Amino acid sequence: MNPFSRSRGSFRRGSPGLLLTYAHIVLALIRLAGMPLAGQEPQAQVGDGASTNTLVRLDEAKAVEPVATIEVPYDPVYQQRKRYVGVSVEAFLRDRRIRIPDSSGTVVEFTCQDGYRTVIPMALLFRQGAFLATADADAAVDEKWLPVPGAAARATPGPYYLVWQRDPGEGHFWPYQITTLRIEQAAAALQLAAPAPTVRLTKGFELFQRNCMSCHSINGVGGSVGVELNVPRNVFEYWRPKELAAYVSNPASFRAHSKMPSFRALGAENIALILEYVHHMKSRKTKG
Repeated sequence: MNPFSRSRGSFRRGSPGLLLTYAHIVLALIRLAGMPLAGQEPQAQVGDGASTNTLVRLDEAKAVEPVATIEVPYDPVYQQRKRYVGVSVEAFLRDRRIRIPDSSGTVVEFTCQDGYRTVIPMALLFRQGAFLATADADAAVDEKWLPVPGAAARATPGPYYLVWQRDPGEGHFWPYQITTLRIEQAAAALQLAAPAPTVRLTKGFELFQRNCMSCHSINGVGGSVGVELNVPRNVFEYWRPKELAAYVSNPASFRAHSKMPSFRALGAENIALILEYVHHMKSRKTKG
């Protein structure tokens, strides 16, 4: 579940002055409408009630501005205090001319090289000082990153690693090797995976988002490190239902070298709520 995501006018030929005037008018209208010009990052009106869906591809070759060095009190990946060079998420978005007048109701989906994907409220990113690290300040002079502990082939978190200056709380992760981020209204981002609005199903869905969705998807919403759990077949349609809770609690007891960690700490009741939600989604599959 989680191992460690857019009418033409006409003018007579031979009228360059008229064509230039037309071009100026079109350019002005594009700017007023907030549409991106060629070579510009798209602009997003976030939290204004309008539809928002802006994809930003993170290109290591593009300069990150403004650069800063921060200290992270405790990095759970390296399990120690760390220092990083990079830029805050808020400054990163503003530098790319993505307007953010209000972050309420908006989420940012981070997708990583291995298919890991996590959706985090934008308000939380801003409030807790989320930071896109582009280098490890504790690495040697001739190195950009220290290898991730326990990772194969001395893998590093680059090119982008989401770290937090203040504890984000339970269920909000530290994704690394980030390739894209998508800004979207929360309701739209999670719509296809949303259950019927009952207390137990809502609770199960919330637990699934915090503990499972970064690696597993429901109706295509979520990560691709683990298997899709609902389409074309729901996991309850091919697994033994009575063994699913035991598997979630301790995957290694079913599969040697399992990449999925144990979720025993969630407790039997919370695991049951997650599985109740997954089972319920069998009747809410996306078409095709």
